[in-house]
Amino acid sequence: MPRAAIGPIAMSELLRRVVEVAVDTGMVTTATLNTLTDATKNWPDNQWKDYVVEIVSGTGEGQIRKIVSNTSSTLVVDPPWTTVPDTTSRYAIRFVGVGAMSLSAWGGVALTGRDVTQDLQKLQNLDVLLSSRASEATLASIDGKVATESTLGAIKSKTDNLDVLLSTRAPKDEGETITICTNADISGGVTASLKNFKRWTLYLKVAAAMDITIELSPDGGTTWYEAPESPVSFSAAGDDIIEMGYDATDIKLTGSTTDAVTAQIRGVY
Repeated sequence: MPRAAIGPIAMSELLRRVVEVAVDTGMVTTATLNTLTDATKNWPDNQWKDYVVEIVSGTGEGQIRKIVSNTSSTLVVDPPWTTVPDTTSRYAIRFVGVGAMSLSAWGGVALTGRDVTQDLQKLQNLDVLLSSRASEATLASIDGKVATESTLGAIKSKTDNLDVLLSTRAPKDEGETITICTNADISGGVTASLKNFKRWTLYLKVAAAMDITIELSPDGGTTWYEAPESPVSFSAAGDDIIEMGYDATDIKLTGSTTDAVTAQIRGVY
């Protein structure tokens, strides 16, 4: 999604956005062109040297100044206040990192709203480039270089190929359906191999009321054990589905009557 261009940003506005940690706050008792006094404070001398103070509400709201020194209750600021704070003004002292920060220069070079704007615009363009959806966006110029449609197409092609590769290597469940009997009398029992299924589902359909006993063998039919789901009881003609997943080699079904039964297994290897 295209982003709005960044307009001119003064240094004081940039500091307002970047400096977030307030280490002390209060209400102004008195102020002069280059001082701010809070008579309720008892600070050590020069505790706040090289921090900044912001007028956060009241007269002079929005002004940010560097603290060049302080006494027990007075901050000395530079440059002077444009609007001198008064007793309606609330201030916040903020930490800005190691060393002093000039509001009019950086490293001895004068700063303007345009300088800051250009730097922020480059950062914004870099953010667009690194976006996870950059291949679907129109990228802005970064130091005069533009990502072309062919470049974006190549990126998308590689990601599509990776998706295909991963999908072909992903394990897939393969299943098989086994019909044990169709409309048959299973009163004498009927068996089927479970073919090393990891899990399987038994489908039963009966022509009349009956019970069906389910037995499982772990050794190819030599020994049989009744399953916990057994017997499956039908009070009338109908069908049922039983999810199963035991480690067994064979299954045996036995009906309590001679009425017709259809039984199938769907197994997954």
